[in-house]
Amino acid sequence: MIQAEDIPLPGFSQHGSQPIDESGVKGVAVVFGDEAGSRQLGETIVLLPDADAARRAMQGAVSSTQDQRSGVTTSAVPIGDSGVLITGYELGGTASTMLLFSQGVASVAMDFRSAATDPVPVDVVTAVGARQADLLRRGLG
Repeated sequence: MIQAEDIPLPGFSQHGSQPIDESGVKGVAVVFGDEAGSRQLGETIVLLPDADAARRAMQGAVSSTQDQRSGVTTSAVPIGDSGVLITGYELGGTASTMLLFSQGVASVAMDFRSAATDPVPVDVVTAVGARQADLLRRGLG
């Protein structure tokens, strides 16, 4: 799991974590944020029986996110075994940039939130995602 110091934004710390253990699916949900509360990262990692199941779960999350958020831009990114970046979503003055990927048996969702006028830069999102994918690759491999 990434740590606050893996997020190249000023003042980030971990605000909480919650283990996931439902219907045989294990994982963790973690929230990071800056001191001012203006930027936040919610991350969920679930471990599935095999890499195909993790990839299918990630693809399901992409479809669900696209259905729920109109006007988004979706693009493939070279993160994990299969990565998708979803940008351009705004709700109530909040920008959301999502990174969804699978890495081995892990399915990962990272949701970066900030003020609509100050979205988290895509290079920061992809750098944090690449770090998480690398940690999972080494830890699960």
